[in-house]
Amino acid sequence: MLHGWPNAENLRFSAAHLAILAALDGRQSAEEARTRFVAAVLDAELDRRGSRP
Repeated sequence: MLHGWPNAENLRFSAAHLAILAALDGRQSAEEARTRFVAAVLDAELDRRGSRP
């Protein structure tokens, strides 16, 4: 997620990144981090292989 992510300056990317860090620290649920990550993937238009369709 930190290397080569399209539109890494995007708000959804930032929210997902912070949510994942918070989940790792136990400050947020893993489900919330997952929800934000999925939103960032959809916003970046990535497919399951991690590349643009």
